[in-house]
Parts: sequence; structure tokens; C-alpha cells
Amino acid sequence: MLFALLFIGAKGFEPSTSATRTQRSTKLSHAPARVVYYHGTESGATILTVPFCTMNTPNENGPYVIGIDAGGTSVRVALANAQTGQVEKEATGAALPDGGPSAMMSLWEQVTKATSGETFSVVGVCAGITKWTRAGVRSQWEAYLHEAFPYAHVSVVPDYVTAFHGAVPTGIGAVVIAGTGSVVYGANANGGAVRVGGGRGWDFGDEGSGAWLTTEAIKRTLRALDGLEPLSHSTQTVCDALGTQNPDLIGEAARQTIERQGRGFLVPRILEAAQTGDRDASNLFVGAAGWLFAYTKAALHRLGLHETNEPVSVATVGGMWEAGELILAPFRATLAKQFPHVTVAPPDSPPVMGAVRLARDAQPSPLPSVLKSGQGVEGRAQ
Repeated sequence: MLFALLFIGAKGFEPSTSATRTQRSTKLSHAPARVVYYHGTESGATILTVPFCTMNTPNENGPYVIGIDAGGTSVRVALANAQTGQVEKEATGAALPDGGPSAMMSLWEQVTKATSGETFSVVGVCAGITKWTRAGVRSQWEAYLHEAFPYAHVSVVPDYVTAFHGAVPTGIGAVVIAGTGSVVYGANANGGAVRVGGGRGWDFGDEGSGAWLTTEAIKRTLRALDGLEPLSHSTQTVCDALGTQNPDLIGEAARQTIERQGRGFLVPRILEAAQTGDRDASNLFVGAAGWLFAYTKAALHRLGLHETNEPVSVATVGGMWEAGELILAPFRATLAKQFPHVTVAPPDSPPVMGAVRLARDAQPSPLPSVLKSGQGVEGRAQ
């Protein structure tokens, strides 16, 4: 699910780009699995065992940054060189329904096992999280990461922010996210950022998403069964998915299926119907494209990117775009008609890389020499 933040101030929703702890280092060691923290001063080290993603062994001992993409389905972690941005370790695990950081624990255990006998410094962590507006989720992530990395610069942001910085490396343009939910997030050269649509509750938004398409398909099926619209192949598709043609039972069957399969459970079936020539099914994807265009148009206007002479990039992210030209063609055509300077493209890199970029951007430049050399760190931790 994607979450709410209607308009984010003059500077937009961006984590701080300047680190306040100029000498900080987080050391990892194994045997036994533990995280050893070192401040880089005469105060010495403190030791805390924190369960935390199977990754490859780094070539150097740092400094490193960690990027986290904590979505509704999976959690992805990348360990990257803080100076070059090159990812040296990466892993993915299943997300938990509450959207909290508990899933990170098993991932961290895998990391410490994969790095047996090695140490490395972590100077920055950025997590892009789902359920951003749900009470307690953000604070849980912040508390967990600050405890696990007390001397690293930690930032927790909405998942659409990290998706944007992964998809649009220039930081100017927009990302159109359409998965189970939908949202458009964009930024301009002046530091302004906006977020449009989605995240206000399934009944109140997320148009153009998998949840929206599923709801629309069920509504049209009910209208057809009530004689308000003609019966179609899509009607039978929905009834087959729910196991009933009785309009009085469809609502409850849909609610139970959502609990098992998620709010976008009809997308694969509607996509299959559209690909076999079902016009009604195809029109649902055209409708989704129309809503996503409306979100994008609003974002471009609010950012002042609707009348610039400079090229603007709009990236598409999320499972709905996997429908291909069924949704991309109408979206591109409508956008090109009104905004010929806008280019629609796949994302430059995944959201986890957006988190890595933000974690790197938050570091002082140049990095403190104590972090580059790591001298004395391992000795103090023993």
C-alpha cells in the first residue's frame, strides 16, 4: 500500500542532506553474530546483539551505507560503498502485514552469517517504508534503526520517495507508481516536491491501481447481474474468480478473497481476459491509465514542469505497468498530447537504490578520514 502526504512544503519531503555526526562508524562481526558499534572517539565501543539479508562479502571494510525498500510484499536491503554507491551485498525477504521492521531481523542474521570473520563500517541508513501514515509504523522503524546503528545517519521516508530517487536519478521529474495502490511523486530543480493520490484509504482513492481495477470489475459485474449493463466475458471472469454468480453473495466472497490474496486479486484474471480480446477488460486498463495521467498532470502543474522547455522524465513503477501496452499506450498518448516535452520511461533503478542514493547524499563530503581508514576500530571492539 502507498501512503499519504498531500503536499510537502517548499523543499518537499526530502531527508536531511547533511550529517550531524561527523565521526561515526558501525562495525559488524560474527562469531557470535553481533553488531559492534564504535563512535570513533576515545569513548570506545558498545556491543549490542541485533538479529538483521544474505549478501556477498565486501572487498573493503567500508565505509558503507544501507538502503532499505520495505514494501507491502517484500523487504529488500542493499549494502553499498558510501563513496562509490556500488552495491556489494543485497538480499530480499518477505514483508510482514503490519509493515514494521520485524522482518529485518532474519535478514540481518543472514548478513552476519555471510560476513563471518569480517568487519565493516556503516555510516548511513535510509529506509523507504510502506504504511507511512499508519500510527506507530514510522516510529517503530526509526527506533529499530537508531538502536541497530546508533552512530550512523538514519532516515526513514515513505516508499514512494525512495522509488522516485531510484527511478529518476536526476531528481527532476516524476514517478508514477501503480501497484496495489497508486501515487505520483515528483520534484523540480528548485527543491520543490509534491505527492498526488492514493494512501487515504482504499475507499477514498488509489485510482488506477490494482485495488481500483479490482473494485471496478466487481462493480461492473454487479451492475451486469442486476441487468443494468450487458453481460460480458468479464462478468463471467469475475464470477469464476469469486465462485458465485449470485449478486447477493459476491460482496462477501470478494471480502474473503481480499483477505487471502490482497486487494488487487483480480488484476491477473482481467489482464488475461484483455489479452484474449475482451474489450470490457481492456477498457478497465484504459480507465486506469486515465486516472494515472490525471495524477501525473496534477503533479507536473504543481511542480511547474508543465510548461518548461527542458525535457522531463516520468518513470513508471509497479505491477499494473506489467500489463504493457494495454495501459502504457493510452497513458503515453494522453501525456504526449498535452506535454510533448515529457518522456515516459521505465525506472533507472529499483527503489532500494533510491534508498542507497539518499543514504549517500546524507553523508558529509568528503567523508571523515577516521571512516576511510577504520584505524583502531576493530581493536577497540575486541
